[in-house]
Amino acid sequence: MRGLICILTLFLLASHPVQASGLLQAQSPYLQSHASDPVQWRTWSDTAFAEAKKTGKPVLLSIGYLACHWCHVMQAESFTNHTVAQFINANFIPILVDRESQPAIDTTYQHAVANFGGPTGWPLTVFLTPDRAPFWGGGYFPQPARGGMPSFLDILQATKRAYQEDPGAVQRTAVRALDQLHNMANSVPGEITMSKVHHAARTLATKLDPLQGGFGHGAKFPNLPALTLIWKTAITTDNKVLKDAVIESLHHMVHSTLFDHVGGGFFRYTIDPAWRVPHYEKMLDVQAHWIALLTSVWLETQDLDIKLRLDQTVQFVRDTMHQDIGGFISAFDADSANARGLKEDGAYYTWTLEQLHQIFGSNFKTFSKRFALALPEHGFSDGPGAIYALDVFAEDASVLLAPLRKAQKNRQAPATDDKIIATWNADLIRALAHYHSATTPNQPLPHDIGDTYQLLRDRLMNAPDGPFRVLYQNKPTATAVLDDIAAM
Repeated sequence: MRGLICILTLFLLASHPVQASGLLQAQSPYLQSHASDPVQWRTWSDTAFAEAKKTGKPVLLSIGYLACHWCHVMQAESFTNHTVAQFINANFIPILVDRESQPAIDTTYQHAVANFGGPTGWPLTVFLTPDRAPFWGGGYFPQPARGGMPSFLDILQATKRAYQEDPGAVQRTAVRALDQLHNMANSVPGEITMSKVHHAARTLATKLDPLQGGFGHGAKFPNLPALTLIWKTAITTDNKVLKDAVIESLHHMVHSTLFDHVGGGFFRYTIDPAWRVPHYEKMLDVQAHWIALLTSVWLETQDLDIKLRLDQTVQFVRDTMHQDIGGFISAFDADSANARGLKEDGAYYTWTLEQLHQIFGSNFKTFSKRFALALPEHGFSDGPGAIYALDVFAEDASVLLAPLRKAQKNRQAPATDDKIIATWNADLIRALAHYHSATTPNQPLPHDIGDTYQLLRDRLMNAPDGPFRVLYQNKPTATAVLDDIAAM
């Protein structure tokens, strides 16, 4: 237990107290987006936990990020609800964390909530003692109650009662939670051999969906690290079965709505096993991992279908995510304003069948031979959905889809999270270097790769009082974690 508390203490030392009224000055677009909430948010700091200890209140910890759709939903339903906010302010010390700036805090409490048996992901909702020990948590909670889930206000009221009426049980739960986290943090003696790595890859490959690719049969994430491990094992061991399994999965994904056929780049995941309904955030780390894996697969296979999506993703990142000072922004928001001016997941990227007919006119038949409209999340055929490719093709469809890009210019573009994150940028420039070495061998690397490396080295890793993880508004912030240092 002491080991984990020491780790958490290090996280505390890396943070700086910002009062709720000062969230507009916080070095995080996500925290700034909550500055007008009636909830009196604190940031993760010694000051906030000292206040919890002094007042005897439990801590309500909410962890999210700017591009997260369900974070926006919970903010709109609960954190801007004056009744809910009044209850939070009276009975809890609310703390808000940007998971991209403070990933170690996020990882710790994701594990804790998983150990409680609750859903993880974002937003993450965790209740802590003033000693930072978790005693219950979950993910998104609706307000009001919906779909068999209790309302967030019900959750808050039940948590308050438990904390006040049975503090002994709360403390015992918190102690068990810390013990579990401490045990997870302990290293396990053993040797990692190539034999074990290959065995792990072969085992992972048996979990691939043989019909639609990827892993799982519900909401689907690409799980690119797993696919990369399988691919590297396939190449190392010359295993055609593993190679074909990865290629088949990639073909399913690059033709699906997971890929933005209009603007390029990949969304983070889909909520269905057929890759038809994505959530629409575009993250820099996701693009970096896609570029790295697609480059490796293309280098081995010369698959033109994969090369097309690879080129379009590289172009998307360069055109839309690169900053003038060097480095690349972290994300585009999932939500943007729809035609009624209301924030909606994917409003910038989705279309109705009627809109497609209007936009393409006499060319709709040509469009419909190569693309189709996926049914939206609610399943009604007249609602907006994303487009997907009908079959394998290697021809560039940018001219065919140009009318959709023109139509998007009349829509509100998604907000950007323009933090420059060390790990994600390091992963990206390594992927870009791999891409250019593969596609334009014996040519100098583009300047943005070297410029970004120099920015990360000088402004973050070697900065006074550093190393830092984030450069935001040209200022270094958030102490670097091991991932940042290792990626450099």
